[in-house]
Amino acid sequence: MHTMHTMDTVSHEMTNLRVHIAPVGYEVDRVVLSAKKMRADRIYLLVHEEPDEDSPRFLKSCETKLKRANIEVKVVKANRFRIFPIIKTVNDIIRKESKNQIYVNVTTGSKLQGIGCMMACMLCENRDNIHPYYPRPKEYHKLGKGEQLAYGLGDIDEDLPTYEMKTPPKKLVETLAIIQYYGKITKANLADIAIRTELIIVNARDENQNQATYASLDKNLIRALEFDWKFVKVEKVGKHRWISLTKEGKYASEFLLDEKIDEKYVFDNIPRYNA
Repeated sequence: MHTMHTMDTVSHEMTNLRVHIAPVGYEVDRVVLSAKKMRADRIYLLVHEEPDEDSPRFLKSCETKLKRANIEVKVVKANRFRIFPIIKTVNDIIRKESKNQIYVNVTTGSKLQGIGCMMACMLCENRDNIHPYYPRPKEYHKLGKGEQLAYGLGDIDEDLPTYEMKTPPKKLVETLAIIQYYGKITKANLADIAIRTELIIVNARDENQNQATYASLDKNLIRALEFDWKFVKVEKVGKHRWISLTKEGKYASEFLLDEKIDEKYVFDNIPRYNA
């Protein structure tokens, strides 16, 4: 147990907070009782963006009981049927709360939410302050309409392993963002953007400038995205080589990229296409 668990007399400004993330489906006890037992200061409740008839009642019950326990509650939404929005939402919270101790409940929502929560933990480079946990119920319920899936709280497994899952280096992610923004882009236009924004730096005499630029683009950006990560494909159409995202690249974009591209990569003379 972390020593900060015993530091209740110290103000939040003077110590790390205990921040929890918990999917909310059709359970209350394992969300609320876990947070209370582990002395959460703040909790993010992850809910489906399009709730059904019953789920708002479970969310409301969780919110009410957590607030009564003086736990700050924030509600975040992500499509529970798609893994990558779940990963991105949890990852965004982890980045936002990076100075705090973060506890991720991997079992109180759907199976996909649990997998997404665990993958988000694994995708973080520094995982020393990230603690996925599995709260066991006292009993499972034979589900009836409007009933919890499980009741009570048993043991909490806090030693779940968080093996590292690699993500591309920053320059590759920025290049992925450019390709996603333009839909598809010629190698010449991508090279132009890469030079202007210093994603690649080419030192060559004027007569060798184009050759050196394409060589640097291939070596430092395109080859890794195409062959190591399988995120882009390069196709020759007429005189141009066009670069676009693969299916894997589109999936990766959902959790690796922010919603808005950095404006420094946007140029009026480079057209946008639908991929």
